[in-house]
Amino acid sequence: MNELSPTQIFDLSETAYLTKNSHPIGFSDLVKAKLPFVERTSVRLITATSGLGFHASSAFGFMAKLNGGRSTEIVIATRGTLSTADVGTDLN
Repeated sequence: MNELSPTQIFDLSETAYLTKNSHPIGFSDLVKAKLPFVERTSVRLITATSGLGFHASSAFGFMAKLNGGRSTEIVIATRGTLSTADVGTDLN
C-alpha cells in the first residue's frame, strides 16, 4: 500500500483549518497551491451548524480525490475546535 507521507498528512490537517472562512472556489485554488497530490476539481467543503445557544454555519473540513496513480482514493480532512461556536458544540 502506498501511504501518504507524514508531510502530506500534516498539509491536509493544516489545510482543514483554513476551511473555516473559505468560499468553495477560493478554497479549491488554495488546495491546488498547497496540496499538489489532491485533484483540485474534486474538492468539496464539509459544512455544518455549530453552537450551543446560538447557531453558526461553518466549514469544518473537506474531502477530495487524490490524483495520479491514486485517483480512486479520497481523503477526508477535518479540523478541531476553532471558535466560540465550536466550543458550544463541544459542550453540547
